Amino acid sequence: MLIIDQVYFFLRDCPSRLIRWAGSNAVFLHVRVQSWNNGQINKNFDGLPFPLRSWGEIITTLKSNESYHTELKCLVRENLLPREIVVQIPRTNIWRWKNEPADKYQTFDLNLKGTQDYNLIRSFSQDKRAKRVFSAYVRLSRFFVSMAQGIPKFQKHVHDRRIQVVKIIDRVKGTLGLTSVLKIFHISVSTFRQWSMETFTSCFHSMFNKCNRIYPTQLSSSEIATLKEKLLSPRYQYWPISSIAFDCLRNGTLPLSLNTWYKYAKRLGIEMLRPKDRRKKQVVGIRAERPNQIWHADITRFVTLDNVVHYIYLVVDNFSRKILSWKVANKVSAMIRRETIGEALQSFKGGEGPIVLITDGGPENSLQEYLDTLSVSITHQIALLDIQCSNALVEGHNKVIKYNYLYKLSLANDIELNKSMAWIQNDYNGRPHISLKGLTPNESQENQVLDTASLKAKKKNATEDRKRFNFRNRCVSCEG
Repeated sequence: MLIIDQVYFFLRDCPSRLIRWAGSNAVFLHVRVQSWNNGQINKNFDGLPFPLRSWGEIITTLKSNESYHTELKCLVRENLLPREIVVQIPRTNIWRWKNEPADKYQTFDLNLKGTQDYNLIRSFSQDKRAKRVFSAYVRLSRFFVSMAQGIPKFQKHVHDRRIQVVKIIDRVKGTLGLTSVLKIFHISVSTFRQWSMETFTSCFHSMFNKCNRIYPTQLSSSEIATLKEKLLSPRYQYWPISSIAFDCLRNGTLPLSLNTWYKYAKRLGIEMLRPKDRRKKQVVGIRAERPNQIWHADITRFVTLDNVVHYIYLVVDNFSRKILSWKVANKVSAMIRRETIGEALQSFKGGEGPIVLITDGGPENSLQEYLDTLSVSITHQIALLDIQCSNALVEGHNKVIKYNYLYKLSLANDIELNKSMAWIQNDYNGRPHISLKGLTPNESQENQVLDTASLKAKKKNATEDRKRFNFRNRCVSCEG
């Protein structure tokens, strides 16, 4: 840094040298010449934010025989100086600078770009309308982003369009930053990396065009073919995917997790029939701790092709979900309800305590006199009257029987309906249920326990076999 005395000595001996030196170092030094009187000078040194400012002040002290800084010449050539500064420079100099060869000022492009960016920012900051328009667009963009994020199942839409999402993020992340863009889509960095690999890697050995080297645990082509065959098999056409998955896990034909079944069924475009008005459960209802502790009874209507209304009576065990008895009739009757309870008691082998029978308040459930005559102790309670819980468990059975079975069948009359109900009872009680953690209602009614350790071992062994298979069947691009 110069000392003030040195600057003064420099100016006293040769003021023109000071001007030339200050011009060549204008980026680092701001020299403001305020007065020149009897060899004395008032000096002010500041850090210069932009060279044009010092040029405008230095030019006021220039004389005709003094040299000009190269940057000043370049600015004159590009017509970037204000008029009040240009008028202080001789016109002959301006004409000569503008007509000199262009290659004489080869390094000026970088300075020119910085000058242009500065001018753009300065012009924008001084234009009130431009700032209002820009602020309006920013507010609109933020509003639309917040509105889009409020759309139901927004994350599902983002996931379904993850290829387009990855591509647009790659295009704008250099400008806005990866973290800021990911916040808009509510996805993490690891999720973005995963989607990027899915987007930009492929393998023709994979049914879903996913690289076997990067995704070695994906199902092999033979496993996918087996999974598809199971989902479309007539044997399983009345079963939900969860029951098919547990059945294949238990018998070892396809030991996969339930999520894998759902994922591949969706990718294969296979959907199982389910009620359109299915609602998510909000409250867990009453639950028994052992078989034959709580029974549920209810009736539901079904119309056959001969346009006759039939009433299906059910008695269901709360703990095992087993259909204990059923009956088809053409009327609502307490006598028929008594018959279904009697049939359920035929398989009853005794319990630790009395049975609690839960029904609704319909006329068919006037049962107290009948229950008093039985040798088995049964306590009758009316849902939402004697207890706060509803009779939802058996109502769920009614929906499953109709939507998963009866609505898929073309039943002409009550004879066919009775045959179908006998088969439905055996099929429903004999298939694994996700609510029973893979057990069948028949097994749960007998208080059996599933060997979960052996099932985990089956899935682990299948995963290791799958890795080895995918490693052996890598494509040419994977080998490279």
